[in-house]
Amino acid sequence: MSNCTDVGPALPDIAGIGILTSLAGQGFLSLALSTWFFFVSETGQLVPRQVQGPKARQLAAQRLDVVSEMLMIGNDIQVLLGSAYMLTAWTHRRHVGLYHLRLAFEAVSMVGVSSTSALVCATFCHAKLGRRLAYRRVRYLATYTFEAIFLALTVTLLRALAQWDETAALPDADGGGDFYCYNTRATALADAPHPTADVVYVVVMALSMLVVMTSATFLGTMRRKLILVAAFVQYPVHLYFLVALRHVNQPYLRSACTAELRTEDDWEFGQTTGMVLLCLAFAEVGGHVWDSSSSRGEDGEEEEEEEEEEEEEEQEEEERLTGRGLGRWRWNETEEGFDRLAGKATRQKKATVKAGGGLQDSLQQDQQQDQQLDQQQDQQQQQQAAASRTRC
Repeated sequence: MSNCTDVGPALPDIAGIGILTSLAGQGFLSLALSTWFFFVSETGQLVPRQVQGPKARQLAAQRLDVVSEMLMIGNDIQVLLGSAYMLTAWTHRRHVGLYHLRLAFEAVSMVGVSSTSALVCATFCHAKLGRRLAYRRVRYLATYTFEAIFLALTVTLLRALAQWDETAALPDADGGGDFYCYNTRATALADAPHPTADVVYVVVMALSMLVVMTSATFLGTMRRKLILVAAFVQYPVHLYFLVALRHVNQPYLRSACTAELRTEDDWEFGQTTGMVLLCLAFAEVGGHVWDSSSSRGEDGEEEEEEEEEEEEEEQEEEERLTGRGLGRWRWNETEEGFDRLAGKATRQKKATVKAGGGLQDSLQQDQQQDQQLDQQQDQQQQQQAAASRTRC
């Protein structure tokens, strides 16, 4: 176990509670959406080709498009925020010690694996919708850039680990200095050699994350399950190390040792921006879910109306062919065939209700049509009786 007593100055833009909460929250959101989509897609409810009926296939395609948009929004925000986070670490390179480099590595790795889960599920959506994947789009270029910056950050961290030194560093004239240690009380075994154990961990996790991100970009749906499982396994590991490292090393910050006012819990522009982006991501996903549920309800009502109309038409056709309900039929002299007055009245009633006439108006029209039907039947009977008397 390391006995490091000085891990460097406080850097709220790198280890602040706001920015770390934003990264962890967006990663959790992407993983939750990806998990839900994975299990729903296995049932075939969102796959247009596995749904019967043109109307149902169209609805499945619309829902799949909404899910794809939600996943890509989460992926975009995470890639941009993660890239900005790594660039911030580079701008503070004179003050960033080994502790903050390791913390940045855990945070960015967490962003990378959660972004991968969203990317592979969105790729699956595009494949099922029949869209061509363009690997030169801005989104994929942003992913490639993220991987390149992450690789550079990993190399920098490994170089710093190679210079591991638990001797407290003295700050230079600008307040900077070399801080090549951090406390490992909650992140390593008591007898683990340092920095060998740290180097092995960083190499294994960095390679696995790069392999997963590259596979999600190029393989797409071919290894979807394996990629998602790898992402789900790595995210909680990085989240634990992130929380444990920050908690254990807070008492060993230079500000805590020298009673400075600056701490990593100070809310500055970077932390506020991260929380705003997190709220925007949740609001965007919530808006898409609300729109999808509203359209699903309207589509369900339309389907029920269409099914009722089809059932009534089938019943009318069956009665006409079997000869049942002839009392409700009359001979049309202009066209050879039967016109069912009750069927016309039912359709006119539905049209009136849909137009906003109200239930009372539709009932009155129904009564008037019944009266007209009775009058027409009486007239026909009188004409037939008069014709029979004339023959006699």
